[in-house]
Amino acid sequence: MGTGNGEKVEILLVEDNPDDVALTLNILKKARITNPVKILKDGDEALECILGTGRFANQPAAPHRLILLDLNLPRVHGLDVLRKIKSDERAKNLPVV
Repeated sequence: MGTGNGEKVEILLVEDNPDDVALTLNILKKARITNPVKILKDGDEALECILGTGRFANQPAAPHRLILLDLNLPRVHGLDVLRKIKSDERAKNLPVV
């Protein structure tokens, strides 16, 4: 999965369970998906990363093209994360699974 210019885009995996993280990474590896994966462990951290706020405010925007989102997350529930993503003009077109 790339940007069209050969650059691999980063996949965001929002998951707090280490076993589910390992399972997802293994599935991506078996599917030969070699994109970098950023692992975020709660809904608040995910929103900061996706929207470029909080501790992610001064970091360059990564070319995210896919978000793998758990629903049962600490701090901010996954459905609330999804609602905020879809209501944000910059992020609303990102595919979320």
